[in-house]
Amino acid sequence: MAFGSAWACGAQTTEVARVVDGTGGWMSNAALRVVSAVAQPGPVGGGTNAFRVNHSGFLNAFILAPEQDTDSDGVADENDPDDDNDGLTDLTELRGDAFAPVTPTDPLVADTDGDGLNDFQEFLAGTNPRDAASCLRILALEPETELLRITWQSRRGHLYALLAAASMAEIGNNAATVMTVTATSGTGPWEEGVTSGTDAPEHRQRVLAERVVRRAIRDAEGEGVE
Repeated sequence: MAFGSAWACGAQTTEVARVVDGTGGWMSNAALRVVSAVAQPGPVGGGTNAFRVNHSGFLNAFILAPEQDTDSDGVADENDPDDDNDGLTDLTELRGDAFAPVTPTDPLVADTDGDGLNDFQEFLAGTNPRDAASCLRILALEPETELLRITWQSRRGHLYALLAAASMAEIGNNAATVMTVTATSGTGPWEEGVTSGTDAPEHRQRVLAERVVRRAIRDAEGEGVE
């Protein structure tokens, strides 16, 4: 494929794309627009004679839609490996192989299922990025004799840590780990269920949060791998 401009007799003609002795061209779908080429017959360069000056080759490629910048980061989507700036590359989102089971996500929408967690955060939590009901969250806090039982949404095989801090501001950098629990049950392709544990009474007046310490590793058949 050659890109470039040719001048002849004082006039300029700009070519959008040309494929010579190869394959490729313009392709598009709802999410992507691509210009491709295979087997370019000649090197990048230029040529001239008495009537024409011609420049050709991939070095003269141009951005087809410079105004399209989904995440407003100043880099056109065509040159941006992560169009929605969610932390997963566009290729990873289209392949879906960051998740187990494999689940493609929308490379132009940071939060594919609209549940408030972007696709990268769902990857970290091991939750389904295409199901708004699938997310890491505490479901219930229930007094139990002198303790407090905490129940949260979980996936089988994942190791969770319960964090406690005096305020939301301290959860991220000054939280104490009060327990770790591995989820042992779950149903469906994502093996989702609920897990609970008990906490000491002195944490009842504190902010509680859950985080994933270790995600279960699964093979292609979805079985656990030690």
